[in-house]
Amino acid sequence: MRFVYLEPAHDWTDQTVEERMRLCAEALHAQQLISPRQFNQITTGITQRADRQRDLRSRNRGPN
Repeated sequence: MRFVYLEPAHDWTDQTVEERMRLCAEALHAQQLISPRQFNQITTGITQRADRQRDLRSRNRGPN
């Protein structure tokens, strides 16, 4: 299983897809293309998906 939100964002230095998506949401909000409510919904969704993927990844690794 691939954890897309946790993959390196190859064309941006040392960032994950999660970090890139958050920056994109921040840029849209800064340009007033999305409302504060939409920004919160988007960033909450990004965090929830990435947290689920982190949880699944840790379960798949098993005990050390």
